[in-house]
Amino acid sequence: MKNIFIGLMSGTSVDSIDAVLVNLENENYPALIETHKYEIPISIKNDIKSLSLPSHNEINLLCKLDRQLGFHFAEAAKELLKKAEVDLQEVEAIGSHGQTIRHSSNKNNEDLSFSLQIGDPNTIAQRTSIKTVADFRKKDIALGGEGAPLTPAFHEVLSKNLKNTVAFLNLGGIANITLIDHGKVVEGFDTGPANILLDTWIQKNKGENFDFNGDWARQGQISNKLLAGLEEHPFFKRRPPKSTGREDFNIDWVLKTLKSTEEEIQAVDVQSTLLHFTTKTISNEIKSLILKPSLIFCCGGGCKNKFLMECLKNENPDINIKTSEVLNIHPDWVEAASFAWLAKQTLLKKEINISHITGAKKNSILGAIFQP
Repeated sequence: MKNIFIGLMSGTSVDSIDAVLVNLENENYPALIETHKYEIPISIKNDIKSLSLPSHNEINLLCKLDRQLGFHFAEAAKELLKKAEVDLQEVEAIGSHGQTIRHSSNKNNEDLSFSLQIGDPNTIAQRTSIKTVADFRKKDIALGGEGAPLTPAFHEVLSKNLKNTVAFLNLGGIANITLIDHGKVVEGFDTGPANILLDTWIQKNKGENFDFNGDWARQGQISNKLLAGLEEHPFFKRRPPKSTGREDFNIDWVLKTLKSTEEEIQAVDVQSTLLHFTTKTISNEIKSLILKPSLIFCCGGGCKNKFLMECLKNENPDINIKTSEVLNIHPDWVEAASFAWLAKQTLLKKEINISHITGAKKNSILGAIFQP
């Protein structure tokens, strides 16, 4: 087997397709060869977000987007290879997470939980001529698990040689945390929103894709009444295993909560409150961990939000908070690299040790293989 893999990831924030070329010869030290951010066309971004909640004609739109995103994921992979000056023949496989459209977890004790990712892997395989591994979540769900988070298995790889208790905190659209003790995953779950509400609110009010450095949020004041209303979301009363997504945390929910305060709150103050809501709920979950980490490695786009990072550090003064760069992997690329690694495990027919994280009945081989 060749040791060069591509990882493709588009997260809840729908900001771009992250593409990484990784050498996995030594899996404990994955070496990034090249990285690439592929911009998703704005019309497709809007269509993706519209599908997160029930709407008109959604089946036709879903099928169309599945093929369109398959095309764009393939283009992201091809542009990555061109940038790296690496021939496709040198690549063993692509690991594609796809784009999550709906995620319904076990929160209601439903027998038919589900998680749907689109970005047709058949199209990716055909357009790149590279074997593609995708559909990583459904096997875990079929075994009674949440299907998320999956990245704790890769976080364990990155911390194999660490002898203390540490955590990984992924600050994507949704935040998730992984607790690791002496190189073994102990606990992992979604904590709630990270960037998703901050990005959505500034897009609605200022037409900007994100709050650069958290500068707008820094200018505002916290509305204690709004903060209290946001914290009433039932997700925060659940104990792990648990996962969430745009279905739970979206602009409609923010507006409904805002209306219930019966106060006139300035848009900048809402942004500030949303940021503190994010850091407070994350910090509450950090305090609830089975073991207290001495060090937290942050990854994901939220690492670029200086104000958010400052607030996290202020709320957790006894914990050393750094980014994954200290482990020689940039925060932007951890998730994409994890799906390159997961693809290799699928081809090797290795079970992924996350059943104690997701609540599945047993560990299993994750992902399906699509031939070019």
